[in-house]
Amino acid sequence: MVSAFLELSSKNLMHLDLKPENILISHVSDDYYKICDFGCSQISTKSKINEYEKDDFGTFNYLAP
Repeated sequence: MVSAFLELSSKNLMHLDLKPENILISHVSDDYYKICDFGCSQISTKSKINEYEKDDFGTFNYLAP
């Protein structure tokens, strides 16, 4: 999972809806994970930081308080 997050970060991509249902584990190897459902994802730019604070992203039950 760490390598997946590093890959997203290197591409300036924010998932915005990361939860257990969006992490897939391979049945072949327990060490093989995939992140899915990039419907809420956005490219991270410094000019958009204030926009993220105004909008709600993700699944309600998994949002930070």
